[in-house]
Amino acid sequence: MSINKKHIRNYFLILLVLIGSTLIISYFDWDIKLQQHFFDENHPDGWYQKNHLLWRWAYVYGPYPALLTGLVSIFVVAFSWFIPRLKNYRIYAVYFLLTLIIGPGLIINGILKDHWGRPRPRQLQEFGGAWEFREICEKGVPGKGKSFPCGHCSMGFVFIGLYFLLKRKNKALAVSGLSFSLAFGGYIGLARIAQGGHFLSDVIWSAGVTWLVAAILYYEILKIPSISSKTANHQKPGSIQKHSPWKTALVIALTIISLITLIFLFLFSKPAYKEYQQSVTVTQPFNNLLLSINCRNAIVFIRPANRPENVVQVQSVMRGFGYPKFKFDNQLTKLVRNDSLFVDYRIETSGLFYELELSVNIEVDSTTIRKISGNVSPGDLFVARSLRPENVIYDLDVAEQQIKLIEP
Repeated sequence: MSINKKHIRNYFLILLVLIGSTLIISYFDWDIKLQQHFFDENHPDGWYQKNHLLWRWAYVYGPYPALLTGLVSIFVVAFSWFIPRLKNYRIYAVYFLLTLIIGPGLIINGILKDHWGRPRPRQLQEFGGAWEFREICEKGVPGKGKSFPCGHCSMGFVFIGLYFLLKRKNKALAVSGLSFSLAFGGYIGLARIAQGGHFLSDVIWSAGVTWLVAAILYYEILKIPSISSKTANHQKPGSIQKHSPWKTALVIALTIISLITLIFLFLFSKPAYKEYQQSVTVTQPFNNLLLSINCRNAIVFIRPANRPENVVQVQSVMRGFGYPKFKFDNQLTKLVRNDSLFVDYRIETSGLFYELELSVNIEVDSTTIRKISGNVSPGDLFVARSLRPENVIYDLDVAEQQIKLIEP
């Protein structure tokens, strides 16, 4: 496969723009500074614009135009084998479908988000979270944060493909398509920034990766310019290339698989958010508080109680994307025996989740707490210094087998 030198220069130019913008954002600390405009520590959730209609619409419905276009592309590919007038549009449908699956699907959501390990803004210590800020160049622990790059806004940037498809026929339309894609993807990106889900640099890299995928598919893989030239040379519809029966069957099979994948991964998934607040009050006298917690995969904070009347107070938040029939529940039980109070708190999840974040804040009576046991692994446990292991017995399964101390 020979690659045009001009195309290589263009690919490197895009990479240079991405690297340059990343360095500028890092130098001026724009990732953090931009997030600060959307965060208020006095607001109950911190991200005071998270549920604003403008941002909520982008979060829930932003991916739909790309998904619907993808479904149309799948049907064009499938029916082009039976409807002659659709054959000349087959390559364009394949192009959009591959751009969608490889760019936002495989590279951005499948590889980078799941394995780069960059915490989201809402997961940072600066914004009430547990983790430290990481630059894009600082690869973290896979699964420990899915901020890089922005997956939602890539579903807007995927329409960058319109620019390549239209620029040989109508440059004005091509520029309009490019402007629409950048504006739509940028709007979704701004919504995710306002919700504490992504940084500015995540959005820029999402656009750059999608652009590179669209360009390489257009010029190098599918070679659409050469195919379009053949079509323009008065060839009969569908005579561009003949395919053997096995190749036809393969394309149809891949089309069906793509359809099922799109429907399952995107159209059936829905945002999941639940918040619980519970407390334990006891009228019987006791001297020892024994706390058991079972919150696998959760980020757990344990602090001294601010309200003396509540021996134990728990606030848990679940957010992410789940598939039909997913369930999330928690239980807080108590038992007084002799001079000891036994409190058990557990989180139970069932079903399939595309992404799941669990955050648990537990406040305990620091004068009576004696032991904390249970299972948090592979999550993280953060304990106030006044409840450090020298003062409290810990018997917990914790990620990295350590307890992180924080200020109350």
